Amino acid sequence: MNTPRRTILRGLAAGPFVAGAGGLLLPTTAHAAAARRRLTVSTKAPGGGNLTYAEVIRRLGIRADTAGQPWGIGRTSVERILAGSAQRTGVVEPLTWPAGRPPAGQTPPLHTVFRWQDDDYRTKDWRPQGITTNYDSLGGNPARTVLLVSWDAHPVRAEEQGTRVSIVDVPSGGAPRYWHVLLVEPAMKGRHPSYRPVKLHAGGLAWYRNLLYVTEFHRGASNGLRVFDLNSLFTVRWGKGHENDFGYSKDGKYYARQYGYVLPQIARYKDPARDFRYSQMALERAGDGSAPRDSLLVSEYRPKGDARAPRLARWELGPDGRISDLTSQETSDIAGAYGIQGAVGARGTFYLSRSDGARRNGSLQTWRPGGSPTPLWQTPPGPEDLSYDRRGNVLWSLGEYAAGDQLPDEKHRTPYFTRHVYAMRLPS
Repeated sequence: MNTPRRTILRGLAAGPFVAGAGGLLLPTTAHAAAARRRLTVSTKAPGGGNLTYAEVIRRLGIRADTAGQPWGIGRTSVERILAGSAQRTGVVEPLTWPAGRPPAGQTPPLHTVFRWQDDDYRTKDWRPQGITTNYDSLGGNPARTVLLVSWDAHPVRAEEQGTRVSIVDVPSGGAPRYWHVLLVEPAMKGRHPSYRPVKLHAGGLAWYRNLLYVTEFHRGASNGLRVFDLNSLFTVRWGKGHENDFGYSKDGKYYARQYGYVLPQIARYKDPARDFRYSQMALERAGDGSAPRDSLLVSEYRPKGDARAPRLARWELGPDGRISDLTSQETSDIAGAYGIQGAVGARGTFYLSRSDGARRNGSLQTWRPGGSPTPLWQTPPGPEDLSYDRRGNVLWSLGEYAAGDQLPDEKHRTPYFTRHVYAMRLPS
């Protein structure tokens, strides 16, 4: 698609990650007592004494700016990546229903559908999880559609690489182009600025201004959010003989195994209570959802039979893109819900993406506080995160499965491929 060049990301003034005043309450009901959650924030880089992530990134930037790039690291941006040649190419094809096409009236009207390039479509090493768009980032009416999609690594060989995000350019016609980027945590390696892998499930994403928020959930451990700065994207070396090199290498250059782009973390929010599952997340823009101010909406995944219903929590965002108050307000219950993989507010209604196992269709449901979820449409098995885009009044979602995948709570492997990305048109 030929579109006028425009700035994909607006600049963000530097400033500390601190809590501000004020808070936003989610609607509460007689069936659910509201509870406030309090996050803590850390910006300290490993191996660096009192150095912050920002300071390690600054030192990496000095090496990236050295003429001739003798350190094997350089600066880039989302805009530069999109202006270059495609690293990978998606496949435009109809949405498939391997578990059985739903009855008439139960399939979503679709705006856009594509699947990943064959090796990504079939890989057992990675599963797509979270999704967010440049409408989340910028609001208004961006001239092109850009998606960020997270991938969860599963076998040990993939987990050692960490977590990756795909930058996807979706044209109005033709095949999408995309590029893989590894998420990294800045760290010192002796006297050298470096970075290490970030190992997350990454079930939810929210792109706001130049910041990418990613959910962090580990059973029985500290959970919360990680934050990455898209103004600090770097290119690094890769090639034969460096398949296992990560960060600053003994040859004096920078690598990320076989990935050419790294996106550094600038903050980590933790929930000390450890009783809330930071499973997925969406950006709610003021006027689009149920929030009067731009906010992060975090939701829980709870499997069928869990004694606790899933909950929602919301954090307001300030004009600099950062969480303005570390204390949230949550709605305790989504009555009658299980298998929730995504939640977002749009036009006064909450939309929920629900999975029903690897062999059965999922569903998109509507919900209002005080009631139970109501099915709207069926989806192919394994629906994941949700993101609302006002430009076409659509919900973006995606499927996670490749044939042979098995989840911890599944007794059998799925026989289906469901790794499509699709935008569903909401009712007017």
